Amino acid sequence: GKRRFRLGTYIFLKSLIGSSIWYNGLWENRNKIAEKPAMIFWGMKDQFLPAKLLLEKWGEIFSNKKIIMLEKAGHFVEEEEPQLMSQNISSFISSLSMAKSHSMV
Repeated sequence: GKRRFRLGTYIFLKSLIGSSIWYNGLWENRNKIAEKPAMIFWGMKDQFLPAKLLLEKWGEIFSNKKIIMLEKAGHFVEEEEPQLMSQNISSFISSLSMAKSHSMV
């Protein structure tokens, strides 16, 4: 099934071991991207990174954000809801392009 396609994910996650200092540095500098437009996808059935513990924390970082909560998805949102993600990303990018073109007028 889909597990064989998760080898890259496994390798990536394994590389995180021992990287907490680097990730803490990123977290401490999050204010540098706070004004950037952001889209956050969250699988509401994610047991690894539960929304009730982390979604609000991530949402507070960005002032210009769109949060998509996917009720049926777990941790692998891109595998579980690829069509929905694709549609939302396209719409988000289009809205940014329109906003930019209107601000140039």
